[in-house]
Amino acid sequence: RADQDVWMRQAVKSTGEKYWEYVFIYTDDVIAMSENPRAILDEMNKHFLLKADSIGPPTRYLGANISQYQFPGDESPKWAIGSQEYVKEAVRVVKSWLEQKGMHLKTKVSGVLPSGYRPELESTDLLGSDEAHFYMQAIGILRWIVELGRIDIC
Repeated sequence: RADQDVWMRQAVKSTGEKYWEYVFIYTDDVIAMSENPRAILDEMNKHFLLKADSIGPPTRYLGANISQYQFPGDESPKWAIGSQEYVKEAVRVVKSWLEQKGMHLKTKVSGVLPSGYRPELESTDLLGSDEAHFYMQAIGILRWIVELGRIDIC
């Protein structure tokens, strides 16, 4: 066992084909990957209270969008994971915070920093506790966006 949030076991499909079932658990987010994920979740529900409306085909896991699709000519459904809703919410949080401060995001910029910016000459005041807290929250959000993006790329 390398990861305490990932559980796996060998299983056999109804066709006789061997495969691996997976259950991913992180705090209160659970996702089961199996030919019959409902059986796994029903068994878990005997020991841990699962919300009745949360048992079904996944749509979100740890902030990521989960969707199902099919390739033309392939009858086996495939799963996709994306970060679009998480990114939208992150932008909303930043815009809301800026609006409270009487600021806004620019709609057109030529770069991340102003032309000629020299950070070694920075002389603005240090952040207050509210700004420092928001900065740490924003860094956490951005780090998770990077993690979700890595999933998107894979």
